[in-house]
Amino acid sequence: MDNSQLFGWYYLAVVNLLTLGLYRWDKYCAVHHRWRISEFTLLLSAAMGGCAGALLGMRLFRHKTRHWKFRIGIPFCLLIWIFLLVGINSPVSADGQCYYVSVSGYDQNRGTMDNPLATLAGAQEKAVSGDTVYIMPGTYKVNSSAEEDELYREVMTFYKSGITYAGYSAKEPLCVSIVVSDR
Repeated sequence: MDNSQLFGWYYLAVVNLLTLGLYRWDKYCAVHHRWRISEFTLLLSAAMGGCAGALLGMRLFRHKTRHWKFRIGIPFCLLIWIFLLVGINSPVSADGQCYYVSVSGYDQNRGTMDNPLATLAGAQEKAVSGDTVYIMPGTYKVNSSAEEDELYREVMTFYKSGITYAGYSAKEPLCVSIVVSDR
């Protein structure tokens, strides 16, 4: 989980706790005939991500359960937030890019069909979950000398999930081979 996702979860936790506190305070003020929190503020706190806290506050404190804005609006808001969270955290990238690897490629290329990458490690570095890496036909050579062993292990280790690796062939059957050589 990266820092932005962690921040998002902390944000939601804090907003939901604050919203729960707002509902508790408004119920207390209603019982003791004090100055109340406006319905707009309660609904806004739910819309800002505190809808789970609002729904919990409605149930725990039996507060705002007769008002249609709250009975319908808060669960609807919760569904929207769930939909947003599932969409943001889904393993599929928004654009689902394609990257190409070819024996004639170069790892500093963009990974397009015209400017392919040279190695799977290079493709894996650029690709994210939901992307597809197409491996072009050819013979891929991997050196087995002592200084290249670490590179070989890196190429053969896939550390990202959700990336699709597929053979690419426009018209002919795909033939990809990996040759380990001493040079």
